[in-house]
Amino acid sequence: MIRISLVILIFNIFSISSFSQKLVKTFYDVNKNNTKEEYYAYVNKQDTIKHGHYIYYNKSGNKIQEGEFVRNLIEGKWKIYYKNGRVKSVINFTKNKRNGKFEHFYETGEPEQTGIYKNGFPDGEIISYYKNGKIKIKRHYTDGLLNGETENYRKDGTLADVQNYILNKTVGFWELYYDTGELNYRGKKING
Repeated sequence: MIRISLVILIFNIFSISSFSQKLVKTFYDVNKNNTKEEYYAYVNKQDTIKHGHYIYYNKSGNKIQEGEFVRNLIEGKWKIYYKNGRVKSVINFTKNKRNGKFEHFYETGEPEQTGIYKNGFPDGEIISYYKNGKIKIKRHYTDGLLNGETENYRKDGTLADVQNYILNKTVGFWELYYDTGELNYRGKKING
């Protein structure tokens, strides 16, 4: 078993080292004045394997996305930008799949949504916000499916309604609240 692991390790080292890493740039124009992409890669004849920092620009020259590639797979923190240069999203990746904490922001910089991805799917609590910073929606996910309570709030921060989900189906108590916070209606859903 140790010999097989050692052979695989040596093969991987030689397969990468036989390529030469270099900075690659692509352009929007034939005169190569307007950069589209800029990234590090291992290049060997026709093979290009992105490995290192990556930046994507729009036609105006503004940075739109940046992150890291490891052997052609997105790995680690990936940032997406608005045209004004502010961060739109920060998403963590493991081997091309969203994995870990993520944050989305309004164009003016306030948080819009936060949560966690696990193996490419929302998992755990996902919170969406109004621009004023108040919570808009709290949802709970398991492997990408709504699972647990979902709470919807008004812009002033008062609770509007609560629904319960089991594997993406509305099940159990559903509550609707007045603007004052008092319970208006309580119902029960069976089998979504």
